[in-house]
Parts: sequence; C-alpha cells; structure tokens
Amino acid sequence: MSLNNMPLNNKNNLNEPVKCPVSIFGSCVSRDLLEFDRHFFSLKTYVARQSVVSSVSEPAKLRIDDIKLESDFQKNQVYGDMVKNTFERFRNDGSKYLIIDLIDERFKLVDYEGTIVTCSSEFVKADITDNIKTIERVLKNKRNVFTKKNFCKYMIKDIELDYYMNKFCKEVLSVYKGENIIIHRAMMLDYYKDSFGDINKFGLSYIKNNNKINSLLYYMYDYLCKKLTKAKVIDICDGYVADSGHKWGLAPMHYQEEYYIKALKCLKGYVI
Repeated sequence: MSLNNMPLNNKNNLNEPVKCPVSIFGSCVSRDLLEFDRHFFSLKTYVARQSVVSSVSEPAKLRIDDIKLESDFQKNQVYGDMVKNTFERFRNDGSKYLIIDLIDERFKLVDYEGTIVTCSSEFVKADITDNIKTIERVLKNKRNVFTKKNFCKYMIKDIELDYYMNKFCKEVLSVYKGENIIIHRAMMLDYYKDSFGDINKFGLSYIKNNNKINSLLYYMYDYLCKKLTKAKVIDICDGYVADSGHKWGLAPMHYQEEYYIKALKCLKGYVI
C-alpha cells in the first residue's frame, strides 16, 4: 500500500494520511532514520540504553524519583531498564511495527540487587548505587557430545546468552507479528569521514573495541534472524563510514547521512 493510498486521519486533518505506527528497541542508529522523513512514521515507543539480557531479567524495586538525572528522556530510559517495562509499553502503545538494533549491547552489564541492568552512561550518571558489579559476556568453547565438534557460546555467569535471546524473541512475538519486525543490523564502523571529506581509520583502541563488540553483534543478530524467521532485515553497513559532522558527534555508530537515507528507503519498502 503506497503512502498516498493510506487511510486518512479523520480525527485531525482530513487531508493528512495516517502515519505508520512504529516502535524501536535499539539506539540512535534507528531513531535517526525517522528524522529523514517526519511525515511518514509515528514513533510510539523508543526503548534505548537497554540490552536484550536486561530487558528479560527480573525487575528491580525502584522509584523513578530515585533516579537523579535532569533529562526526562534519560531518566525514563534508566527507569525502564530497571523495572523491565519494555514489553508492557510495546503492548499498549498502538505500534504495528518494531525496529530492533543491538548497538546498545556495547554497554556492559551489571548486577543490581540480584538482577541484571545495562551499565549505560546514563545509569552511571544516575548514581543509583556505589556497588556496581560488572557481569561479563564471556565467549567460551563448548563441545557437542554427539558430533564431537567444538562450538562457541557467549555465557553470562553460568547461563548461555541464548537463554536470554530466546526469552526476548518470545516476548517480541507475543506483541508483534513476525513479518512486522525489522532487524536493523547496525554495526560499529572502523572508518570515518572528516570535515574535509577524507576517509580516516579510527585509532587502535577504537578498532579493538569495535572488533569485540561486532563479534557479539554478529552472534546476536544471527540468533534473532534464526528465531524471528519472518522478520525483515536491513543489512547495509558495508561500504559506509562514520561521520565527524554527525549531530551526536564522532563515534563508530554515528553514520554518514547517506546511510540513513538508504536504510530509510529499505524500511519504507518493508512497511508499505
């Protein structure tokens, strides 16, 4: 269905098409796509600063007033990650489509009073606790007792990452139809464009961190694609670079403008 053929919004302007209702579990990489056409999409819920593991862990007891952040957006993101209200929000927000990207898996996980939360920069600034215990995602070799072959699994303490991924996929499918899920395979990029238009490589520390994060992202995106078999996929990072002129500043996940334009075209093709 083309945008011109979408039903009209009778509650407001009779000549204004109804916007496509979408929610995001991810980062600015997906949120920024919608800025390139504000007339097409209606963003219902934006869940950021949250890992897959944290989203399906046990809720913590916390009042939003306990979070000492000036930004309401940042405060709500930390609060949502703590009390685990993500899927309740999706279930009640009227969105038809869900965009998932995993760039916020770049943050560490921490133990907070027996549950797992995302150690985003906002969580740290919120100063909720002084007792932060980091939980590593450890890649371990395992052996299949039947095939006698080795394989790798990410472990969180003594639990496979797959356990949390499976719970996440079940929660997503309890809210959205499989064909209405878009997996945005955003990755950390090694190169960036400077203010002169020249292409440069990030420093060694960035590259090492990118490699570590991207290894995890490949694993997790592949898992999502296997479980969410009807989901659409945007996978176009190859050939693009980060941009020193990005409105959020230079970072391996702040892409050049051309990326967002191409990705938005893909996204529209999946919802029309």
